[in-house]
Amino acid sequence: MPSKNPKHQKKITQTKPMGIKSSKETCYVSGCTLQATHHIAQSNLEGHLSKLTWKLKQSNKKTRKVALCKKHNKDYKKLKDKNEKYSKFRDFGPKRPPKREKSHNYME
Repeated sequence: MPSKNPKHQKKITQTKPMGIKSSKETCYVSGCTLQATHHIAQSNLEGHLSKLTWKLKQSNKKTRKVALCKKHNKDYKKLKDKNEKYSKFRDFGPKRPPKREKSHNYME
């Protein structure tokens, strides 16, 4: 019986956990030294910064994406979900302006 060709055997590779970068990037919130696990667009975060009482690190203000640790991401998501929940019902009503009544000149 012939032996198995080593070229046809499956290569064993190490798998990485999905969604987490392998680089040791720290959280962009000043005073936090935890490892960053989530990235959020800075434009989405700017509206909520005043309510969260966070300050971003000065060196990272020019970037488009903000890296957050697990704790700060959880706080951001809680506030965002709460704001979206109440903003849905605030604009309840007709979406477009009411139609003008047409003048009936042909009846005059």
